[in-house]
Amino acid sequence: MAATQLQGSVTDENELVAEASEENQPTLLFVQNASSFTYGDGTLSLHGAEKTIIYFSDRPDRIAGTIGQEEMSDLVTESFATSAPNAALSVLTEDGVETVILTLTKGPVIEGDTLVLPGIELLLGEPPPSGGSCSLFIDTIRRPPPPPGPRRPPPPPRPRP
Repeated sequence: MAATQLQGSVTDENELVAEASEENQPTLLFVQNASSFTYGDGTLSLHGAEKTIIYFSDRPDRIAGTIGQEEMSDLVTESFATSAPNAALSVLTEDGVETVILTLTKGPVIEGDTLVLPGIELLLGEPPPSGGSCSLFIDTIRRPPPPPGPRRPPPPPRPRP
């Protein structure tokens, strides 16, 4: 590890290593889709929630894949140690798509095919009490990259004119 990658105090080597490894972890964003939802008393319930959650990263990592609901639940709960994750709930309505920005303040609970998110703090907008198809986009959770899998080879270089 190059010294220029380290940030923080030199007084505690373990602290430096933790900061360096946190800095080098990709930032992942997650998408949980569901067939319907209900909202009330600060609790968002995603009914018919898909058992797999899509994740992806921004440049330079360009990682994408899926994880199970339980693993995602653990990641969200672990993220509260540093910062509660923000999220955007996009709801398909008769008038188009309505989006609400919120913060997840408590870990999710899995109840059959329903993902219950208690302790929602609304930041922008308010969801209707219930609705149909929706997607919850959960922002910025740092984690180690997933194990390497099959990758497409890069395209051949383009000939120069």
